[in-house]
Amino acid sequence: MAFPEEKTVPDNAVAVTLAVLTAVLLLALRPLTDVPMNDDFSWARSAEAFAQTGKIVYNGWGNPILLPHILVGGVLIKLFGFSHVILGGFGVFSGALLAGATYLLTRACRIPRALSLYVTGLAVLNPVFLGCAPTFMSDVPSAFLYTCALLAFVRAAHIPDGEAQFRLRPAPLITAVLFAYLAGANRQILWASLFVAFAVGFRYLVPADRSRRLAPALLALVLGAVALSAWFAAQPYSVTVSLEAVALFARSAPDLLFWHPYKFLAFVGLAALPVTAPIAWATWNEQTRPAPRFAACLAAGLVPFVFFLVPQSSSQEYWNGIWRLTAYGQYATNQGVMVGGPAGYPLRPWMMPEFVGTLLNILGAVGIGMLVWCLLITNKKRTFPANVLLGGALAQIILPLPWFASGAIFDRYLLSLVPVLLIALLARHKVGDASLAADRQYTLKPFLLGAPLAALFAF
Repeated sequence: MAFPEEKTVPDNAVAVTLAVLTAVLLLALRPLTDVPMNDDFSWARSAEAFAQTGKIVYNGWGNPILLPHILVGGVLIKLFGFSHVILGGFGVFSGALLAGATYLLTRACRIPRALSLYVTGLAVLNPVFLGCAPTFMSDVPSAFLYTCALLAFVRAAHIPDGEAQFRLRPAPLITAVLFAYLAGANRQILWASLFVAFAVGFRYLVPADRSRRLAPALLALVLGAVALSAWFAAQPYSVTVSLEAVALFARSAPDLLFWHPYKFLAFVGLAALPVTAPIAWATWNEQTRPAPRFAACLAAGLVPFVFFLVPQSSSQEYWNGIWRLTAYGQYATNQGVMVGGPAGYPLRPWMMPEFVGTLLNILGAVGIGMLVWCLLITNKKRTFPANVLLGGALAQIILPLPWFASGAIFDRYLLSLVPVLLIALLARHKVGDASLAADRQYTLKPFLLGAPLAALFAF
């Protein structure tokens, strides 16, 4: 079906409304208290040290560089005094901004408003967001900076009247680079993801005769990121993981190499089923030998699922219950009660019946296969910005795989990709974009079924 374009309410107004509703939701689910959760105790002490001394001090806990996070926290402590309520309020504020930025990114990719609201809802109605947002943890602020960098980069591309090729707007491009540096200065892996996304985008945006002049500028950006990372590694008490240690962990716990990204992709696949199913149905007859190709895609999701049913060296269990996007899954119960000790380790009980957890696990595995099927279908009539988002997403999943095994990176580090993969999927298939003369019409009314799935994970 074709989605009509809504002209009554500006997108900026919708984004502000979503931000306010997200802040209200977060405060309603878990009122702020003066108790640290998980990594809060370390990040907060670094922010307090900056407020008192003006110096960046690491406490030997974790390996994100966290420069913007510590600077903002230090300013808040300087203004209002040290309080986990104030620092948690910054997390709520960041979560609200992330909701608005996600909606604007979706609309910038020419996704219809109805689906844009759906994607934004999934971005904020998932367990890792709801757990991390009302805290001083760095997951949500990093996701916000990452989303802003992608939004500015997508907006930097335009097609001048009378021309057929994309051109770059300087101001949004500079904004994109600025947010990319801020995102990477919070979490180094985001630099790799965004630089890959930008490199993919420049393939479409920069004429061949100018690409050689652009190469030195891109090299300078990468060298700047490397220099800042090297500075961080030299700081006292900063935690870095050597390549030798990473290789050792990967050999000793090969299941953990894929455990975190698999859980993440299974959640995205489950949430995307109402969209991927009709796309797969509409494109079935367009593929050569679709049955074996579809079977191979389903195997991509189901084979790892069967692998995780067998206890491995990490003793992770996937069957009957442990269905959580986050490795922790604490912070709030269905009554909105905060649980966990001062560091917030996992004490939250599993609240769904076992058969429900099993069903969700199976659907998530199938969802991965459906995602693979839909993303592998090429559509050369529209490759930007879908391939930009997809390139950055794949880099953010693949590059840190060894660090997943070492326990240095968790699946919550992938929070920003919950909406990005869905946006890339929808943009790749020109869903609802009449302005680009889409050659397929999709019956996407089933996407409304995703709302109960999101609410299921929220409560």
